Amino acid sequence: MGRHKSKPADTGTASVIGERVRQLRTARGLTLKQFGAATGLSHGFLSQLERNLARPSMSTLDDIAAALGTSTAALVSDSERGYVTHVRGEEAPIYLFDTSADTVTVRALTGGNALMKVTESAGIFPQSDSMAHPGEEVVYVIAGEVEVEVGDESFLLREGDVLNFDCSVEHTYRAVGAEPPRFLVIAANPGNYADPIDQTVYEFRKAFRPVTQSSE
Repeated sequence: MGRHKSKPADTGTASVIGERVRQLRTARGLTLKQFGAATGLSHGFLSQLERNLARPSMSTLDDIAAALGTSTAALVSDSERGYVTHVRGEEAPIYLFDTSADTVTVRALTGGNALMKVTESAGIFPQSDSMAHPGEEVVYVIAGEVEVEVGDESFLLREGDVLNFDCSVEHTYRAVGAEPPRFLVIAANPGNYADPIDQTVYEFRKAFRPVTQSSE
């Protein structure tokens, strides 16, 4: 039986926290039993929490946030209006990847608290190393052309095209044509994106070598 630490339920932010926890848990494909094993809390307590019948202590919230791949602050901050993050264009972290004579610029548009990871890539690059990781990806081309190979299929994406695929299948990216492509990659991997460094950026960093990273 898992442990639990709680305080009496109240009618304040606890109800919003419970709903937020439930949304994150289900988005990550976790049952209450699996969630209990990950947090060390009883699934009965977690069920009460999600139904607003219990209010967790801060230490319990820390355990819950860690299991959900988010932060305690994200669970409690701005709780009355839900989770909202505004990233201004000039504030998005930028990572530079050297690929021979060319450079690919990747901006991380979301951080570790987001259920979806979004990056914007721009620049000419050769075919990346083959990648395979849990989750799902959506690629949207803003300008230029990008070739994406998924398994034994190849897809040529032009401006306005969208590709959605299971990224547990091996896949590669390659810029096509003379114009440096610019495209978005939206990745979702329930329960596996706890690191504050965007996982999509991490995959690009592994794919393009040698690597130069800038935080400008």
